[in-house]
Amino acid sequence: SGSGGSGGSGVFATPDTSTENLAEQLRHWRSVALVARAETVCERAKSRALTAELARARCDLDMAEKELGLLRKKLSMLESALAASRSSLAGSSAATTVTREFR
Repeated sequence: SGSGGSGGSGVFATPDTSTENLAEQLRHWRSVALVARAETVCERAKSRALTAELARARCDLDMAEKELGLLRKKLSMLESALAASRSSLAGSSAATTVTREFR
């Protein structure tokens, strides 16, 4: 009867063990889910930071392109002014030469 009693408690122990095992598995998977959520939050924060950094880089690039365009315009204007002044100098020196020859 003692053996039957322990066998009886053994039969009832199996559901308890199974329940404990299920509870342990549940705790484990809840823990895994919490870690996954935390990692997701972290990755979203990283993604937002990278998106903001990309936006700043695009803005900097746009500004640099605009500045480059302005510098090209200024260079073109200076080249035109230089060419005009050389042309003017060449014309005035030719006129001076002609004037000297007729003196």
